[in-house]
Amino acid sequence: MAILDRLNVPSIVQRSVFDESDARLARFRLRNVSAHSLVSTPPTFPNVPQVWESPTLELPSINERCRHYGKYHFVYAMADSAVFFDGVVTLNLKTGNELRWEAGDVPSETHFCVPHPSAQNEDDGVLLTVVLDGHAKQSFLVVLDARDLTVVAKVASPVVVPLGFLGLH
Repeated sequence: MAILDRLNVPSIVQRSVFDESDARLARFRLRNVSAHSLVSTPPTFPNVPQVWESPTLELPSINERCRHYGKYHFVYAMADSAVFFDGVVTLNLKTGNELRWEAGDVPSETHFCVPHPSAQNEDDGVLLTVVLDGHAKQSFLVVLDARDLTVVAKVASPVVVPLGFLGLH
């Protein structure tokens, strides 16, 4: 069956479009690849991924200051428990613990954008996400504390931001 035939409102509402049971968050580490040069020894395969049991996630992001050498422990993503993604989840890759913020509406891609000026920990800062309230036909910029996903601020947008508008707004 063609993908366009499957992506229709009844299929999406019935959650019959895709089988999500096999979705997993995985991190691959490429050994023997230098972060400082363009030429390096080819990686030795197989590179066994780390895999976490997690909710259905979409568009995961990390604190970019912790990217090198896989030293990040937190992943921030859109989380799914309804027809559309309806929350934000923080997954601690060290412990497997997760925190969830229920938007009640549809959030967009989440970004760790602003570390606290005196940050000591990777998750000491704020996340930004644009949330669409479809009933009110209103979008909001929501600022979440990355440590506990509490709402720090919520600012109404003068225009509706489309759901597919990804990346840094």
